[in-house]
Formats: sequence, structure tokens, C-alpha cells
Amino acid sequence: MKNCFAFIVVLGLSACATGYQNAALSISGGYTHSEGYGKLTKVEFFGNGFTSEERVKENTVRRIAELAITAKKPYFLMYQSIWQAHFGVTAKTPSSYVIGIKPGAYAYVLFLDEPAPGALEAAPILKKWEEIEAQK
Repeated sequence: MKNCFAFIVVLGLSACATGYQNAALSISGGYTHSEGYGKLTKVEFFGNGFTSEERVKENTVRRIAELAITAKKPYFLMYQSIWQAHFGVTAKTPSSYVIGIKPGAYAYVLFLDEPAPGALEAAPILKKWEEIEAQK
């Protein structure tokens, strides 16, 4: 009986980190996006207490890259706040926060047809994720 209980606890804990999923379909977190200000889109990823802050940042950038490709915009500018977007201060990583023990990350994004100073390219980001997924 003890072994059965231990197995269930280990199994439960190993599956607790928030997976890469749409937040609307999950109670444990995931990604979401909404119209931002002007041409900006706000992209956010929420984790749970078992998800690292680094992972929510990575998943936020992954979702941004997916949205860029879907919009047929191969490049994007990322901003950590609406004020930074207003002043043209780009970022390489999203903003992050922790509420209680639950991490989250967000960025305001401008999708682009052409490269621009400070722009990130979506395809290499998604290629990296495909390689990571293939190793699992």
C-alpha cells in the first residue's frame, strides 16, 4: 500500500508543471493573447507553482513566434511594457512576474513583414522548439 501511495504521489508531482497549452482550456495555466494598443498584441503565459519563471518566459516567446508565423509575419518586435513600446525600447525577453507561487510572463508584440533593428525572427525560434520536442 505504501508503494502504491508513493507511486501516485511521484506520478502526480511529475505531471504538475504547466504544459504548453491554451489557457482557456486549462485550469493550470497556459498561453493567451489579446489585442494590445494600436497594432500591438499582448501575449502572456501563466504557469502554476511547479513551473519555473524561465519556462514561462520561453513559452511566451514560443507562442509569439507561432502567432507571427500564423499572421504570415516572419519578424516581430517585443516590448516589456506599453511605455517601452511607445518609446521604441525593444526587449529580447518578456516581462515576468510571480503571484504567490505562480509565475507568468507577458510581452507586447508588433509583427513585421521585414527585419528591423531589434526584431526577432520567428522561424529559428520555432525550429529550436521542434528540436527540443523531437528529443523527448
